[in-house]
Amino acid sequence: LNEFKSYCDFNNKKKIRVKSNADISTYIPVFRSKQEKDEYYKSYENWYIFKDRSPLTENKQEKEIRKQKEANLLLDLQNKAKKAYKWFVGGNNFCAEIYQINPNDKVYTKDQGIWKTEIISNYMATLYKGEALWKKKYPKARRIMNLKINDMVIGEFRQDDINLPKGIKDLVIAKCIKQHSDTTSILFRVKKMTGSSIYLRPDFITTEKADEKSWIASVSSLQKYKARKVYVSPAGELKDPGFNDKWSKQNDTEHN
Repeated sequence: LNEFKSYCDFNNKKKIRVKSNADISTYIPVFRSKQEKDEYYKSYENWYIFKDRSPLTENKQEKEIRKQKEANLLLDLQNKAKKAYKWFVGGNNFCAEIYQINPNDKVYTKDQGIWKTEIISNYMATLYKGEALWKKKYPKARRIMNLKINDMVIGEFRQDDINLPKGIKDLVIAKCIKQHSDTTSILFRVKKMTGSSIYLRPDFITTEKADEKSWIASVSSLQKYKARKVYVSPAGELKDPGFNDKWSKQNDTEHN
């Protein structure tokens, strides 16, 4: 970035055009017509829903056909993206959708049972009227929680865990010692969300240098540390639904 800035300053350039395959989750394309815009987002949706499939019963020939179709969908998306005459960085993110793949999913078998996240920008939330695309891709998945800035999340930690998140390691150990326990729970507020990470700050901390006291949580670490969304009643009572790692039979029935 510094080299690019130096190049622009040296050549007295205020604006420069480059060709690249930008990431829709980071940059927003601008097209000359509504048709081009609609075609691009439809191509993105088609590719997003189809990619990462791994059907349990497919043979070698079917696997090659599937891989080729995914490659064609990606190529179509890239070609549609090239019609954009500029890209810009979007604003804040609207929310993070945390969901779990059905353990018996027969289409996306590599993801069975795991948690995933879809971070939705304000722009994408407007474009899709608040609907998350994962619902179209994984119709039998279940939502774990929807997180927005300042939502409250609780997690469970062990002091003997050698892989404790760096930002809260000292806090976990100190709380365990104080409580004379091997485990402890910590209450967080959602600070921000970017890329595929959710930044969670302990609720009693108001300011910090950079993110050094926060839990920078990937979706897999949210699952590992039994994270769940909690609420505080008007009377100040903490409402904790508890952690549910079991697949909901009712949810599975509703999707079938």
